Amino acid sequence: MPAAAVVGPFDPGHDGDPQVLPSGPGAAVQDNLLAALALRFSTRDPRVASTVVGVSTPERVDVLIRNAEMVIAGQLWDLVEERLGG
Repeated sequence: MPAAAVVGPFDPGHDGDPQVLPSGPGAAVQDNLLAALALRFSTRDPRVASTVVGVSTPERVDVLIRNAEMVIAGQLWDLVEERLGG
């Protein structure tokens, strides 16, 4: 089952500015969310036939699979589309 990905400034209960990604202990979680968001951005769009991702080590394959399966909250997709003018 995919992991849910609503964290930090994108958490509905968080009052922070969604444009700012925190640094420090939560930054790794944000990096993973950002990587998953970037990957899922193209794989969820029916106009995109394929997505090519570079892999530097065999271990990165597991990370890519987790990112591809991550559940991204609908409100985050709404925010991305709003920021991109879509």
